[in-house]
Amino acid sequence: MTSPGWYPDPAGQPNAYRYWNGQAWTQDVTYGQAGPGQGYGAPVPPTPPPPPPGAKGGAGKVVALVVAGVVLLAALGTGAFFLVRSLADDGDETASDDTSESVEPTESETGATDDTPSPTESTETAEPTDDETSGGIDVGPTREQCSGGAPDPGRLQASASTLTGGGLTIPSLTDQGYSPDASVALAFTWADSYQVSYKVIESAGESWIANYGVGALPRANGFESPQQAAEVVLQCMTSSDMYQGYSGTTDLDVGPVTVDGHDAYSILTEVRVDNPDVQAEGDVAQVVVVDTGDPESYGLYISVVPIGDQAEINRQAQVFDQIDVR
Repeated sequence: MTSPGWYPDPAGQPNAYRYWNGQAWTQDVTYGQAGPGQGYGAPVPPTPPPPPPGAKGGAGKVVALVVAGVVLLAALGTGAFFLVRSLADDGDETASDDTSESVEPTESETGATDDTPSPTESTETAEPTDDETSGGIDVGPTREQCSGGAPDPGRLQASASTLTGGGLTIPSLTDQGYSPDASVALAFTWADSYQVSYKVIESAGESWIANYGVGALPRANGFESPQQAAEVVLQCMTSSDMYQGYSGTTDLDVGPVTVDGHDAYSILTEVRVDNPDVQAEGDVAQVVVVDTGDPESYGLYISVVPIGDQAEINRQAQVFDQIDVR
């Protein structure tokens, strides 16, 4: 995760922006229109205050309502753009042909001009539709799949020895330099109640972290099987700000597995980036979706460690073998 600044709140609060410090989401939230990546402390236009009790309607009230409406539309359009970059070109001529490159917002997307298009009129990026389906690596995920979760795990002790979510439990690795952190979980917008532990790998310039986490994956959000769900989650990851400069994946080990006696599907792959602001080549990422028997959700396990760091790669294999279903 990179580029400290204000971004649309991954917890889903309307018209809200949360500050990313380069390593983790903070508890600082502002309301109003903040430019993507705007630095901490940069001025954020305030939301017009409500009129005093008993105030009569008039031109001032009408102007305030119009301004608030414009700010809300701009925030919704920009928030959807930054939460999920659609990977699919389903024939819509407005979609980009090169889905592996970051797309910078234009002035109209950030609300800088009076010609701001509504979310349904935007020609900069194709919005996912209800007709989109997943189940293959060539079909992009929907917005609901990538950002329809509620990842906030609530209270998470920094000294916790285990992480539990979605019916799965793994060691927190606090004895190996990892730190449980609820704010980091907010980036995993496709999951529910996601508990994660992370370790800073690279702090010069933009940060690079390794992390392990578990949570629930709501079936109602379009996750139909462990295999399809694992493929969609990986696409959500690579199209998010976790991997700025994403350049491609190389599968290492993909297929059905058994996790603590339960059917599951695992994708172990190299996720590569071309980002001059970091030294890392990318991550060895593992996405495992487990059918725990819960009719409402699947269990989700994700781990990412740096490419070329053999000690971390060995640890990744050990943690996978320690996943418990509870």
